[in-house]
Amino acid sequence: MKNRNENESPVDALIENTLTDDIPPNIRQDLYNQINRFMNGINSEKRPSWTHFREWFAFPRLAWVGSASVVSVIVFVFALLTFDTPGNHAYARVLEALKKVRTVHVTGWTKFPSYSHSTVQDEPLDHSMQYDLDTWEWITKDDHYRFYDRQGPFIRWDDGDRRYEYHEPYDRLYVSESKPRPVGVKFEKIGERLENLNERGTKKTSLGEQILNGRLAKGMRLERSEQKYAEYWLDAETNLPIRSKVFRWREDGWEQTWELTVTYDEEVPDSIVNDEPPKAKEVLYDSTIDPQFEKWRQRLRELAARYQQKPLPERMELIPRESTDQMDAYSFGKLPGIESHVVEPIQTSLCFYLRRIAWNCIPPGFLRVSEECKEIELNHDLIMNIELARPSGQRERLAFVLDSLGLELVEIREERTIWIAHYDGRPLKPWQEVKAPVIQEITKPLVPGVASGRGTYSLEFLFGSFAYWQDDDLTAKDIVIVDKTGIPSGQRPDGSSDESTAVSSESPYWGGKQSIDLARKWFEQEFGITFTDEIQPMNIFVIRKKGL
Repeated sequence: MKNRNENESPVDALIENTLTDDIPPNIRQDLYNQINRFMNGINSEKRPSWTHFREWFAFPRLAWVGSASVVSVIVFVFALLTFDTPGNHAYARVLEALKKVRTVHVTGWTKFPSYSHSTVQDEPLDHSMQYDLDTWEWITKDDHYRFYDRQGPFIRWDDGDRRYEYHEPYDRLYVSESKPRPVGVKFEKIGERLENLNERGTKKTSLGEQILNGRLAKGMRLERSEQKYAEYWLDAETNLPIRSKVFRWREDGWEQTWELTVTYDEEVPDSIVNDEPPKAKEVLYDSTIDPQFEKWRQRLRELAARYQQKPLPERMELIPRESTDQMDAYSFGKLPGIESHVVEPIQTSLCFYLRRIAWNCIPPGFLRVSEECKEIELNHDLIMNIELARPSGQRERLAFVLDSLGLELVEIREERTIWIAHYDGRPLKPWQEVKAPVIQEITKPLVPGVASGRGTYSLEFLFGSFAYWQDDDLTAKDIVIVDKTGIPSGQRPDGSSDESTAVSSESPYWGGKQSIDLARKWFEQEFGITFTDEIQPMNIFVIRKKGL
C-alpha cells in the first residue's frame, strides 16, 4: 500500500493505490474527473447507486484502458460504493461471484410484470394477480450476451442483433436494435433485481441462516421505508442470491408483490435458445431499424460523409437534394459518427411544412401563407445543432428556412371572429371515457368528428386542434377559441397531456364547415362548455416573399 499524502483527497488516494501503472496520465486525469462527478451524483441524488454505476461505465475513454486496468477501475468503484455499508458489501460480493457464472435462471411470480412499451389505450393490469415469471440470461460459447424473459403476458428477448417485446393480449410485437451493455455489467436483468441490495439509506437486518435447495443460505432484510421491505437469501459459500421476496404495506396489512428463485449454470433449453418472434398482427419497429426508412438512413450516411470534408454549421444549413425520389423519414435523423448535429427532412409543400412546424411557435389559426407561396415545393435537408431540435428552437428554424427561400414572416393586425369558451362547472368525466363524437368506419376515409389521434389530451390541445383543422389551408380567417373556462390545461410538445390535465382520450377531426355544429354539441355534452361569438382585433402572422 502506498503512503497517503495528507493533502490528498480520498479519490486521489484510491486512484494511486488501486489503478495500475499502465494507464496513461491523460486517461488517469479523465478518470479522476469522471469519478468525482460520479461520486457527487451519488451523494446528491436519491436513487440507487447501481444506476450511477451503470451510467458511469458508459464513459467512452474506458475503452482505451487495458483489460487489467478495467478490472482495477471496477474494483476501485466498488470500493467507493461499499465503504462501511453491509448491504453494499453483499452487493459487491454478488457481482464479483457473477463473473464466474455463464447462465442465470430466475423463476417465480410477480404482481407487477415488467415491460418496456405500452399505449394509453392498453387495459391496465390486474395487480391483485400473480403472474408467472421465467427469465434466462446467458453468455454464449463465443462470449455474447443473450436473454429471454417471460412475465405473464409479456415476453422479451435479445438475440444479439435485435430486441423483441411481445404483448400477447394485443398480438403486438415491438422490435428494436440490440444495445451494447455497459462495461463490467455481465447480467443486466439479474442486476436490476439486485438494486435493493445497493440502495443508500436502507436499513439492513440479518435473518440468520437456513437450508434452501440443499444449500446453506444467509438472509438479509432490507427496509427503505415503512411501506416496503425486501428479503434476500444469499448462498453462504458463493454469495450468489438464491431467493428473494418483496412486500409492501396495504391498508389491511403486508402484501407480497413478488418472489423469485435463482439457479446458476443450468443448460439453457433449445426451446429458449432458438426461440423466434411470433408472426404478430401488429409489428412496431424502432425507427433506426424500420425497413421503410432504409433510404433515409442512406441519406444520413451521405450527409455524414459530406461533413468529413467540410465543417459542420455552427447553427443550421439548408441543403437541397439532388434526387426527387420520395423517401419515408423520421425527425430528427442522427448523422452517423456525429453527436453534435441532427437532420430534419423537408420533402413536402411549404404549406404542409409550415402546418407541422409552426404549431408550437405560432398559435393554430393565426398563420397565413400568401397565395404566391402556397405551392412552393421543398426538397431539402435541414442540418442543425442538436439544441435547435428542441421545441424552443422551432421559431429560429422556421425563420432560417424562410430566409433561405427568400421569404419573410411579418405580423399584421386585423379583425377576427372568435369563440369565447365558457364552462358550466359540472364534474368532468374521467378522460378515458371521453371519445370522439363519430365512430370511424374502417372502410371510409377520414370524416368530420372521428378520432384524428388517441392519447391524453388537454382542453388546450382540443381547442387548438379545432382551429388547426378549420384553418387547414392557412388563410387565418377561420374560427379560433379563447379559453375562459378556468379548466386546468397544458400539453407536451407532441400535443399529448399529462394525465392530471387530460380531459379526453381522443382528439376529433374538425375539418370542414360541417363539423362546426358538431363541435359545439360535443363540447357541451362532454364538458359543459358553450361558446359565444365575438369579433375582435387580433395579430396575424403572414408569410410572403421578401420586398413586397
